[in-house]
Amino acid sequence: MSSVVETNGLWRPSRPRPPAISTVPDLLAWRVDLDPDAAALKAYGVAELSFGEWQTRARIAAAALKARGVGRGDRVGLLFGPRTWTEFAVAYCATHLIGAVAVPISDRLAAPQIEYVLDHCAVAATIHDDAIDPAVVARWHPVAITELLADPSSTVDDTVATATDLAQILYTSGTTGRTRIRTIDGELTQVASRNGTLKIDVVDCTAELAALPGAPPRPVTNFPLRAVPALAEAAEHLVARLADRPFDYAEDWPVRVGLVVASGRVRHVLLVVSHVVADWYAAEILVRDLRHLLVGRNISKPGRLCPLDLAERERTDVRRTERALVYWRDAYARIPRDPFGPPGPDRNPRYNECLFTSSALLAAVSRLASRHSVSTSTVLLAATAATICAATGESTCGLLTIVNNRHLPGHDEVVAPVNQLGLAVIEAPPSSDLSELIPRAWRAALIAYRFAHYDQAALDRGLRESGRGGEVEVDPYCCFNDIRGNTPITSSMDDDEMVHALSATTVEWLSKPSFNWRFFLEVRPAVSGVCLSLTTDARYLPPERMEAFLRDLERRVVMAALDTVHTGLLRPASPVAGGGSPLAVPPAQPTERPR
Repeated sequence: MSSVVETNGLWRPSRPRPPAISTVPDLLAWRVDLDPDAAALKAYGVAELSFGEWQTRARIAAAALKARGVGRGDRVGLLFGPRTWTEFAVAYCATHLIGAVAVPISDRLAAPQIEYVLDHCAVAATIHDDAIDPAVVARWHPVAITELLADPSSTVDDTVATATDLAQILYTSGTTGRTRIRTIDGELTQVASRNGTLKIDVVDCTAELAALPGAPPRPVTNFPLRAVPALAEAAEHLVARLADRPFDYAEDWPVRVGLVVASGRVRHVLLVVSHVVADWYAAEILVRDLRHLLVGRNISKPGRLCPLDLAERERTDVRRTERALVYWRDAYARIPRDPFGPPGPDRNPRYNECLFTSSALLAAVSRLASRHSVSTSTVLLAATAATICAATGESTCGLLTIVNNRHLPGHDEVVAPVNQLGLAVIEAPPSSDLSELIPRAWRAALIAYRFAHYDQAALDRGLRESGRGGEVEVDPYCCFNDIRGNTPITSSMDDDEMVHALSATTVEWLSKPSFNWRFFLEVRPAVSGVCLSLTTDARYLPPERMEAFLRDLERRVVMAALDTVHTGLLRPASPVAGGGSPLAVPPAQPTERPR
C-alpha cells in the first residue's frame, strides 16, 4: 500500500525516499528494487538502458575487470564517444563495484591529450567502446566493453567501495597542463603538454631585510618596501634572469613567474610573458587581474574573448579582409619598393640599437601636438616620415605601424595579442614643412588603423599574388611603434630652454643577435624626456648614420616647435661623414659602431 501526498491540488503516489546511500552501485541497487524495468538512460535513436539491465551488465563487466587484476583503488580509463553513453554507464558502475577509480575521457580529445591523462594518473586498464582504435591506448591495457560483457556467467554482486573512497578523477582544460597547437594528420589541433607544472623562481631576502638599520624584530610583516632597496634590487636581477633567455614556443610555458620573499611573506611578484601570447595591453590586464586576486577581488569575465574566438572572427569576416587587401595593394603601389637601396658591406654586429633620449624633443612634440590638436605620437610619426624622405630623396614614405585593435567590440579585455600591422602612406617631399606634414600624418594613421584588422593568412596570400609582402623580412622594411601607452607624458619649455636642452640629449648603444626589420623606430617613455629606440640592419643604416638620422629628426621637430627662429638649427645637427644623406650607405671602409 502506497502513501499519497497532495501537490498543487493533484493526488499522486509519493516516491519513497532513498535510504542512506554511500556509493553509486548502492544507489543503482535501490532504483532496481523500486522499478527494474524503468528506463534509466536513453541515447535517442541509438540505445536505451533500464535500471535492471544497467545493474546486470555492470556486475558482469565488474567480474571480467576483476579477473584482469584490476582492484580497489586502481585507476580505470573510460574512453567513450557520444553515441555510447549507455555503455559508458555500464563501465562506470562496473569500475565502482570493484572499488576502482573511474577516469572519464572524451573521444574528442587528440591522441596526445588522451595519452597525457592516462599516463598522468597511471591507469591499470582502459575500457573503450568498439569505435575506438585500441592502438591509441595500447600502452594502457585497453579492453572493449563488449569483451567485458562476453561471459555472463560470472558477476560481482556487491560493491567493496565505501563512501570515503576516491570515486573518479576528472581532467579539465585547467588541470591537463599547458596546451599547444600541433599539426595532426594535416589539421591544426589544440593538444595538452605532458608536463603541467609551472616552475616558479623564488629568491629569499629574509637576511637582507633583517639586516636593515632600524628593522623591527622578526617576523617582519609591515616594513615599507620603499625602504628596502635590497628587495627591489633582487627583483630587478630576478626579472632580468627570467627574461634573459628566449622562449621555446613548442615546449615552454608562455609565462615565467618569480617571487621575492622575505620573513615568510611574498614581497615582489614578477611575470615575464611571451610577446607571442600577449601584447603590452594584455600584459597590463594580466597584472591588473593578479592585483585584484591578491586583495580578494573577483576577476570573473564570462564574456571575455579567447584567442581562438579572435582567430575565428578574423577568418569569417571576409569582407573586412577584402577591403584591407584592396587598401594594402594600393598603398604598396604608392610607396618606393626599396627606399634604402642595395645593401652595403657586412658589419659586425649586423643589428644595432641606438637609445636616443631627449628632453628637448619631448618639449617640442608636446608643443606641436597642442598646436595641431593631435597626439605626440602623430607628431613623431610625421617627423619620422619627413626625415626618411629627406634622407632618401623620396617624396612618399611607407611606415608600418603596430595597431592594438582594442577599440573593436569585445577586444578591450582580451588577454592575447590583438595587435596587427597597419601601413601608413605619408606624402613627405623633402621640401615639406613639418607643420604641413602633421595633419597629413594624422589622416594617414587613421586610414592605416582602419585597415589593420584582417585575416593574416588571407592578406598574405593576396599580397604575394600582387608581388608584395609575404617575404621573410617585412615589406616595406621599416616600422614605427609608440609603446608609451594611452597617456604619454608631456613637457613644457620656452624656446631658449628647449634649444639649450639639445645639448643634454644622451645616446646609448646596444646590439641584437637577430632582427626582422631594416629600420624599426620605437618610442619609449623616459624619466626626463622621450626615448627613441632605433634598431637597424647595419648593411642599410650603419651606426654612424643612425645617430645622424636621430639628431636630424630631433632638429626638425624642435625647429618646427620654436616660436622664434634660431639660426643655429637651420643646418643639420650632425654632419654626415663623406657627404650624402644620413641613410646613404658609405661606399667603403665602414666605421666601427660607437661604444
